[in-house]
Amino acid sequence: MAPVGMAAIDALATTEPWFATGILDAASRVIESGKPRILAVDNDPVIVEVVKHALSQESFEVQCETSGRSALDALARDSYDCVLCDLRLGALSGLDVLREIRKNDQSTSVVLFSGLRDQQVAVEAMKEGADDFVSKPFRLDQLRERVETAIARRANFYSLLESERRLTEAVRSANEACLARERDLHALAIRSIRSLVLSLEAKDQYTKDHSIKVALASVRIAKALGMNDDQVRLIRLAGLLHDVGKIGVREAVLHKAGKLTEEEQEHMRQHPLIGVRILIPLAQRFPDLVAAVRHEHERWDGLGYPDGLRGEQIPLASRIIAVADCHDAITSNRPYRAAQGTDVSMREISAGSGTQFDPRVVNAYLSIATEL
Repeated sequence: MAPVGMAAIDALATTEPWFATGILDAASRVIESGKPRILAVDNDPVIVEVVKHALSQESFEVQCETSGRSALDALARDSYDCVLCDLRLGALSGLDVLREIRKNDQSTSVVLFSGLRDQQVAVEAMKEGADDFVSKPFRLDQLRERVETAIARRANFYSLLESERRLTEAVRSANEACLARERDLHALAIRSIRSLVLSLEAKDQYTKDHSIKVALASVRIAKALGMNDDQVRLIRLAGLLHDVGKIGVREAVLHKAGKLTEEEQEHMRQHPLIGVRILIPLAQRFPDLVAAVRHEHERWDGLGYPDGLRGEQIPLASRIIAVADCHDAITSNRPYRAAQGTDVSMREISAGSGTQFDPRVVNAYLSIATEL
């Protein structure tokens, strides 16, 4: 007969100790002795001695115990590849022993046996985590085969778990690398776009630092509205990038001191859509950011552009930036007039509440306007 348990030995010897106990101990022991260890438990000393003699002939190392308590004590002192245990042991049954083993150890095979003919007992034992159930009386060659199969099955089970763990870890590492790469690319895109904004502002003394001031004001309004940290970060970024599309506006229109013609106004109204095209590299990861930039010039009453959205249809970030943008336009120098005070900004924005601006955003702005 071929050496018993070689499949189990091979599996155990190549399995990493990621579950801390059980398999590692078993692998070390098998390598040292060349024999899987069996704990045979039956309250009849004759039966355990017969089992010990039969299994020892098949290259197993067998220890015998005659009670559930002594079996658990043995398990506390050492590890075993398989516990072969009778169901009827007295105060502490074989099922009790099985349950105690499975509380902390999923690696040890457990084969229960009993003279009971009730199949329901076998079903319950398997539900509790037994690897096999053998009815008495049993042939010794049958018992040897069941023990060998149980050890190999559980070793293979943990080998599969380890393979799954390795695959999961590889996928996780690959995902993290992809996410890191994606974050780097988006950060680079944002820096590049921000550089374009700074280049635009450097050409025009009247719009210098405009995007930064709008972003800061937008953040203050968002916090006054009780928005969470993620929402505030989105609004800050949208405030920084809200005018990026003006890069595509003709300088003659952008810097014109007088009233714009109808054609010039239409040209100026294209800048949100130009901004969206510039922000395409960010659209998949930050769709709300792109939407905020697109809809900053919508109006609460639906008369804005580019899509004529109204009320709650307009992204909240856009509604906030619209108020912050208006505040900075009024309180900063422009080609057509000098900067005006915050009191003027508060009056004009209040006058636009419910028509141009979201009333709730206006109220939040008014609560912090003097701090801007």
